[in-house]
Amino acid sequence: MSGLFGGGGLFGFGTMISMFGTGMSASAAYQEAAAQNAAAQYNAQIEDQNAAYYELMGEQALALGEKDAADLRRSIGLLKGEQRANYAQSGVKVDEGTPLEVAMDTSRWGEYDAQTIMYNAAIEKLGYDQKAYNSRASASMLRATKRSPSLAAAGVVLNGVTSVSQRYGGW
Repeated sequence: MSGLFGGGGLFGFGTMISMFGTGMSASAAYQEAAAQNAAAQYNAQIEDQNAAYYELMGEQALALGEKDAADLRRSIGLLKGEQRANYAQSGVKVDEGTPLEVAMDTSRWGEYDAQTIMYNAAIEKLGYDQKAYNSRASASMLRATKRSPSLAAAGVVLNGVTSVSQRYGGW
């Protein structure tokens, strides 16, 4: 008699145990893939938030650079006014000779410093832009690693059925 759990037939006891194990493994593969997908999605969202933060920091770096450069230009203007007042108080003509050269040098070097501040702010923003780009790329890679839980389970079932088939008579 070769009933459901009888001898070496297709639905023998060994086959049933193997198929049960395959089913359990398929369920575990499905759950693992779903958990990995959830983790990848969560981490991708974190990377997107990091990218937004880096973009904000880059914009703030530029804004701060512009403010600092404007502050420096104002202070240079005040310095030039003080220089002119001091020369005038001493009876020196301020629009010719050494006083004029000093005023021009003050303007030139003040603007050079203001431009250096802006350049440094732009370099800082560029660093933040690169970090934002890297975070967005990381988020894309995380999303790309997602896989179908159903396909993961189906692969386990297919391997299990193939194994049982080979072990129990090659059907």
